[in-house]
Amino acid sequence: MDREHLYRGKRKDNGEWVIGYYFCMHHNDGRTHIHHFIIPIDAEIPKDKPIGEIQVEVIPETVGEYTGEQDKNGKKIFEGDICSKFSNYSGKKIFFSIVFEQGLFYARYSETAGMPLCDICEKVEIIGNIHDNPELLEVAE
Repeated sequence: MDREHLYRGKRKDNGEWVIGYYFCMHHNDGRTHIHHFIIPIDAEIPKDKPIGEIQVEVIPETVGEYTGEQDKNGKKIFEGDICSKFSNYSGKKIFFSIVFEQGLFYARYSETAGMPLCDICEKVEIIGNIHDNPELLEVAE
């Protein structure tokens, strides 16, 4: 099954989250630099409107890809989300950050341990993300 290729990032102008289609532009005008953009998923793109009026510049460190999975509440899970689930063994809540490594999305619960997200996605709940709520992972450790 092919998943939607969506991305999420924080707008550079106001810090709000935007979801849509990601691309970047390389400029070489004497000072090589890159701009990162998302075209919002709900944007109407009329033929006579320049793309520059639709695209939103985003903070590159906040860009995360949609995993193709949803949490137990039906919310789309993105790279960089923080999720929780109850452990079958201890009965305690476990916290995960969602990362992309070696071609797969993982639910990482420590520096060296994690599991493929697809194995547990229907059991997790998104509780925040690493950009807005990094303290959630600090408390978990």
